[in-house]
Amino acid sequence: DARPAEAKVRALLLRDNDLVFNAAARTLSIMGVNVFSALAKHAENPNPAIALRAITAMNTLPKKEPGMIADFVSKQLKNEVPEIRAAAVVLLPGGEAGTPLSMPVIANAMKDPYYQVRVNAVVWLFDNAPFAPDAGLPLLVAGLNDNYGPVSTVSRNSLIYLGDKTRPMIPELQKLLSSPLATARNNAASVLIALGVEDALARVIHNEAGIAAEVELYHDEQEKFFEEHFTHENVHHFSTAALPLLGPAAKEHTKDVDADGNLNMLGYKMIVLTRQSAHADGGEKDWMANGVLSHGHALLAWPAQPGVTGRLAYMSGPDGALYERAVSGHDAALLDGIARAFDPAPEWKKTFTPIKGVKPAIPHSYFKPASPVADELEF
Repeated sequence: DARPAEAKVRALLLRDNDLVFNAAARTLSIMGVNVFSALAKHAENPNPAIALRAITAMNTLPKKEPGMIADFVSKQLKNEVPEIRAAAVVLLPGGEAGTPLSMPVIANAMKDPYYQVRVNAVVWLFDNAPFAPDAGLPLLVAGLNDNYGPVSTVSRNSLIYLGDKTRPMIPELQKLLSSPLATARNNAASVLIALGVEDALARVIHNEAGIAAEVELYHDEQEKFFEEHFTHENVHHFSTAALPLLGPAAKEHTKDVDADGNLNMLGYKMIVLTRQSAHADGGEKDWMANGVLSHGHALLAWPAQPGVTGRLAYMSGPDGALYERAVSGHDAALLDGIARAFDPAPEWKKTFTPIKGVKPAIPHSYFKPASPVADELEF
């Protein structure tokens, strides 16, 4: 019977030693003490380190009194230390019993100025919104419009996970398609597409977001391809096919290749350019030599139906710079001329400029070393 030592064990919770602190908390639990209440007093400590340690330890305890915990977290959300507010949100009880009590607290947490509080709140919603969808769905839709990307992303995933339960929010999701925040527009469109909603604007936004991401990845992937591929004469070269057509993913896209060998993806044509025009740095050049693309590369992503499958065209230049331009149905005939060369004409807006650096030359012998001398093979 260790109860006579309870006061001394409680005093150990003030020690600036995590090992002693955790051992004291476990001992109090074995003694039958309400450890949550004991730690709650330390969570009020003016020393943020002690308070944060106490709140973190609470998360390891069973949530036996959901009402008391929800009240505690609600009080902690007024703490001026943001890390304490973020740690407190994680304590909130969920499930069928805890969710109704915690939902009003989560609503306040979703408005917190500290991003980690909102992240923890939306992660809690991912797990518990199904237990109270009427209260949780509006919070998740509001989360799509959060200016911190992870909050919007988790909100999107939660709404997609909820499936048909999300359908009452379709009108609110459609309103977000006009949000000034690109992540909100893109994630709202993704949810609507996942729900099977026929919305032309959602489809266009979804297409544009997916293609823009592919174009951003293109340059680095093409440079990697260059390092790993060379002719029998040891000349390194780039790919003349859109990179998703190479490697294990090629089988998935064979049906998406048109007669010209271009990849059709998300309502766009992905075209690898093999020359540059007079508008490009260095003037007009042909990047092909001896049948291989060895002197440069660029990618053009053009809507298959300008203004319908996409309102923007995208381009990645040989240095990794990114460009975009608005297109409409009147521009369909421009593709033949634009697809001939990398041509950063005034109609194109540069959206990303890479940091210039000196790129070391790749020695031809590095990837394909000379045959070893016979003596070197002996052991």
